[in-house]
Amino acid sequence: ITGFTLINGEGFSNAGGIYCLYSSPTLENLVIKNNSGFAGGIRFDYSSSLTEKLIIKNNFSNNAGGGIYCRGSEIIFNDLILKNNTATNGGRGGGMYLFLNNNIYFYGGTIENNTADLHGGGIYIYGNNSAHFKNTVIKNNISNNGSGGGIWINNGSGNVILENIILANNISELSGGAIYCQGQGNMDIVNSTISGNSTNNGNGGGVYYYSVPFNSNIINSIISNNTNYGIWSNNADIVL
Repeated sequence: ITGFTLINGEGFSNAGGIYCLYSSPTLENLVIKNNSGFAGGIRFDYSSSLTEKLIIKNNFSNNAGGGIYCRGSEIIFNDLILKNNTATNGGRGGGMYLFLNNNIYFYGGTIENNTADLHGGGIYIYGNNSAHFKNTVIKNNISNNGSGGGIWINNGSGNVILENIILANNISELSGGAIYCQGQGNMDIVNSTISGNSTNNGNGGGVYYYSVPFNSNIINSIISNNTNYGIWSNNADIVL
């Protein structure tokens, strides 16, 4: 599927833009905007997909994943622009919602100006996902009433890698302006910059770790100019 704009779609229980179920599409050079549904722009359930140069913007979720919702899927996102998407009604994952057993590869692109009513203004990650973000800018995302303005993670035995990432100017109402981590899981931050992020009523404007057995390695990275401590850990296992 290539080279068109998908606009003003509605999908009450699935996705307003595109819904992929047990399918393997290649999506290229699409603009997906102003759609609304359970997920706003695209929903992948038990699917595999290669995407190239998509623009997903101004979509609206009434539950989870304003821009993208993934469950049990393997998706490659190359040079994706994910911006100005919203998850409301206690929604999570203003930009992207990863729920249970996904393999996600996100290379290049930007995740910006997305808003969640609750957690994960930019990205919400829950339950045994493998996610690798590389050469990506995650900025200006907001969690209005929750944690993790940029990224919220509770990932079971899953692993998240943030490589050559810029996380900047994300805001959460509670803890973890850029990143909030809890429960089990692993996260590696490599050659990345986390700067200018803030919390209104919490700790860890840069990164907030809540509870063991969460494990994290921070390698050759810059964490600076974040409010209420750059890193706040409540018994997590962190290697700097």
